[in-house]
Amino acid sequence: DPVVRIRKSNDKYTLTYKGAGLMCREEYNLPLNAEAFAHLKEKIDGILIQKRRYLIPLTDKLTIELDVFEGELAPLQLAEVEFETKEEAEHFVPPAWFGEDVTFSSKYHNSTLSKH
Repeated sequence: DPVVRIRKSNDKYTLTYKGAGLMCREEYNLPLNAEAFAHLKEKIDGILIQKRRYLIPLTDKLTIELDVFEGELAPLQLAEVEFETKEEAEHFVPPAWFGEDVTFSSKYHNSTLSKH
């Protein structure tokens, strides 16, 4: 901790700083340009995670982020919902298709998966 991640989504580049924690984590997102992204990409530790993210509306306030991993991590799929408060998260009842709840497992953090 902390975890620093770079991401390319279409033509948008982002550097993300994530603090310690499992369900609740401090997170900051900063914009990058393509040149800065390419420079930092050369310095990654572990494998480059490749995935497609699908945004699935759940309620007026909640969206499911479904990540379908490619490359070395295929066929892994993870679904995540972000909440405004810890209380909302604690009272959430996930759809049946979510499968195992891995909220409290760091095994599925990108920082761990990149060491696969």
